[in-house]
Amino acid sequence: MVNELAAEFAKRLREDLNDDTIAEVNRRNRSETSGVCHSHDFCDANVAMIGAMGVFGIDVDDLNDAAVAATVDSAWTMAKANSFDVMKLSSPAGTAPPV
Repeated sequence: MVNELAAEFAKRLREDLNDDTIAEVNRRNRSETSGVCHSHDFCDANVAMIGAMGVFGIDVDDLNDAAVAATVDSAWTMAKANSFDVMKLSSPAGTAPPV
């Protein structure tokens, strides 16, 4: 489910940000050492993730469960590591390698 959630999140983020902005997010993320995701510099990326979570029946209140929170965090990390590339995240193997 992590891979599917990551792909849905990336899809929604790309609906909010154009290709040039995604490229800038990826550029900033590559030089980031604190773990921050620079998608927040351009939009409320949490809204995109909450929408993606809804597709899989995950409610914001479910984030109180450590396992659910870890799944969402892993999906965000996977999407970020794959440059929010929906095609990579939707690969049949389900484990697209990071760029």
